[in-house]
Amino acid sequence: MKYAMFCLTAILAAGMLFGADEVLSRKVEPADELPALKGVTQAGLRDSKWGFAAAVTEYRDAATGKVAGKVGVGSVFLVEKYQKADRGYDFVVRFRSRPKEGPFLVHTSKIYGLTGSFEMLSEHQQKVFAAYYKRRAECDKIRFELNKKNGELSPYYKDAIEAQKKFDSQVEEVHKLEAKLMNSNAGGDDKIRERLTQMKGEMSVQRAKLTELSAKHRDWKKAHASQLSDPEKDPKYKAYREEMDDYAKIIPGLAI
Repeated sequence: MKYAMFCLTAILAAGMLFGADEVLSRKVEPADELPALKGVTQAGLRDSKWGFAAAVTEYRDAATGKVAGKVGVGSVFLVEKYQKADRGYDFVVRFRSRPKEGPFLVHTSKIYGLTGSFEMLSEHQQKVFAAYYKRRAECDKIRFELNKKNGELSPYYKDAIEAQKKFDSQVEEVHKLEAKLMNSNAGGDDKIRERLTQMKGEMSVQRAKLTELSAKHRDWKKAHASQLSDPEKDPKYKAYREEMDDYAKIIPGLAI
């Protein structure tokens, strides 16, 4: 239920819903020129004017740096600029559906940056874009639920999930310590280095544990494949994927 609500929230955040009674054509229409011919092409940091979330991602308040929310793949952003971040670069963005809010920060690795604008697409392509990522969210939900159900059959699943969570928290702490060391005034360098060395040692042990549990989990799944559900054989999943394949032909380069 929580996942379903998140998918709907992500779609609303991107302004991607269209009329429930509207029948959307799954064929290329005369106005549907190739996005690249209209000036909509994948762009680097300097040339990105807009873009969309390439994965489920957090967005942060640009003034405080605090997490402000989460959006799903396909959520559309207006890009104002890019700036240096602790790791790489952030885009400074606003939501296309509510441009007066923000600005927000999203790491550049999470956004598929583009030239031009969303409005350069035909009206049909804009609706197809929305429909494609609506179906993508629904497919992700089906796959997530089936994989979770499959995973829970494995005696190693729970321990592997907990090991992953612990490892992820250790990675995050190491990144924070490295940032502190980089920005310190030498006063507390020794304590930071000592803690950093300790954390890296703990990470190494946890990585080995995670690798072992993951291997056991994979081996169990292979040995019990006949007991597991395959998302590719789910009727609703297959129908949605076929629909997405048709939509992808209408917005080439924008369907990921």
